[in-house]
This record gives sequence, structure tokens and C-alpha cells, in this order.
Amino acid sequence: MNKDFGPANISFTLRKSQWVVDPVWARSSDQSKRAEMYSWLHRGGRASLNVYFVNDYPRSAAESTMPHLMDRDSQDHSADGILIGKDMKHVPHLLSHETGHWIGLFHTFAKAEIREVAGEDFSEDGDFIDDTSPLPDGLISKDEHREWHADNIMSYAWQEGAKFTPGQIARMRSLWTKFRARDANVGYDFGGPGAEQLQPIRPAPDSGSRMPFYPTPSNQRLAFEKCVPHPGVEELREEYCGTELFCHRRTYEHRGLRYSSPEACMDARKGQWKKMPWVDPLQSAGSLSQHLNKQDVLEVEVGTQRFCELVERKRQDQRLPGYEGVFGDTQECVDAHEAF
Repeated sequence: MNKDFGPANISFTLRKSQWVVDPVWARSSDQSKRAEMYSWLHRGGRASLNVYFVNDYPRSAAESTMPHLMDRDSQDHSADGILIGKDMKHVPHLLSHETGHWIGLFHTFAKAEIREVAGEDFSEDGDFIDDTSPLPDGLISKDEHREWHADNIMSYAWQEGAKFTPGQIARMRSLWTKFRARDANVGYDFGGPGAEQLQPIRPAPDSGSRMPFYPTPSNQRLAFEKCVPHPGVEELREEYCGTELFCHRRTYEHRGLRYSSPEACMDARKGQWKKMPWVDPLQSAGSLSQHLNKQDVLEVEVGTQRFCELVERKRQDQRLPGYEGVFGDTQECVDAHEAF
């Protein structure tokens, strides 16, 4: 990839890699599930390229966000990045192609897609670049359009030795300055020595039940990164991960504990709930309506307020894992919580 971008004097440094085992994220084309994945795993800001390789991506081979379509004032960058299905891992220049989009380049055959985002005010060249010549009128099929400029990384020809043109290089550098450069020197935590660490959690007030209930850690993103079982997992202790992650991600199995289901794990701790902790939503949680179509809804993701509202509004086939039948209505759910 750095070889492809070398002529542009653009380079990339790997700051962190992570292997996550999650069968839903690995196979789902559900937008809400993908947003959930991004919100948990994304690191850095606009200048940090996040690439997700998934096991089975049914919609298309790969996709990337484009900077002009992002909210420039938002502090939530979790939806920004590149998603690639495993079947495309051997395609020449694929990551460079998607990174070109991430910086802001269009396809060389991009007349139609530019009209889509820019109304009728689009370049005759199709991609706003002078040295990627216009499509000949004789090209009529979609495949012919996509293989025009076969030696260009931003075509779909996937040809070994493809390159960016000087015009594309100039445009990438201009777009980088316009959309992403302001975050280039921000100090984000990517892990490694001196990185954030989970702290022990004080259990909820004791009500005499068999097992303590540990509230969700204040740093939910860090808890998910360190506690969800996968190769190289760093933390398996419930008192650091919180009971909800410990049960619903089956971390207990790696501690030698046996339960018939995650719900049974939660049930063993319900006696502790004199008052449950109030959970704030993730930045990317979205509105209540976005969660009405999800199969499973976790309080740790949507926050207590939205979670309690779903008690009354959820579909018949929708689940609130660990809380089925616990609350009769929204107010009962709210009353069972307090700031902790």
C-alpha cells in the first residue's frame, strides 16, 4: 500500500491490529450491526484509517466512507473507515483503491456516482481530475465503463502495477488538507505500553444474593476491547469487565464457569439489584427509532433511557437479553436505576 502511495509522498503506519470473534459482526449486512461494530472498534479521528476485514460480507466486496459525506463538525468518527470481505484479500491494489475513496477520490468511471452526490454540477471527466480522460461514447456496458483506465488504481480492472495519476495525487493531497489533516497530530490512544487500563469496579450494593453484580465500566469501549474473548484477550475478570459483558459475551466460559445461557449467568446476580447503575449511551447509539428493528438490544449500547423506553415499545420478537420479564413498563425500568 505504501508503494502505491509513495509517489504522492503519502505513507501509512500500522498503529494497532486486533482480532475479534463475533459471529454477528462477521456475517451481518444489517446496517445497525455494522454501526455497532464500528462504535466499539474504531480508533482515532479523521486522520486515522480504520480497516475492517470481515469473514462473510454479503452486500459487496468492499466499501469505504468518503470525507465529503461526513459531518465535518461531529466529534464521533466511529462510522469512518473501510470494510473488506475476506474473499477479496488477494485482489491487487484493493486496499489502496478503497483508501483512495477514503481520502476523497472517485472512480475513473464516476459520471453517474458524481451526479448522485453533486446534482447536475459534475465534471465532464467524471472524477474532477483532468488527466483521467472522459469515457468514450462507444463504451456502453457497465463492465466496459469500469475497466476504462485499466492501469489506474481507481478503476475496477484490478491490474497489477496500476498507479495513481499526477492529477489524482494532487487532488488527494488537496482533499487530505481539506477534510482530514486537522486530526493528523491529535494524540489518540491506540494501545501499547502506557495505554489505558481497566480499573476494578465496585460491586452494586449487597442484597444478600449468591454473587455480586458489577456495573458496566465507565469506559465501555475499552471494556469491550479488553474483555470480549478472542485470541490475545487481556482481561477475563468480571470485576474489571462488568457483569453484562461478562455474561452476554460468555466470558465466564474462559473462567471455568458454566451456565446454560448468558441469561442464566445474569439471573444468578439479579438479587444484587437493589438499584442498578444508570448507563449513558455510546456516542454512536443513535435515536430510539433506530433500535426498534434490532433483534437484540443491550443497555450497555443504547443507554438506560432508550433501553427503558424499549420495554414498552419493542416488537414481540425483539429481545432485551438478561431483562426479559423483569420490567413491566418504562417507568418501572427507570425507577430500578440510579446513578452509581
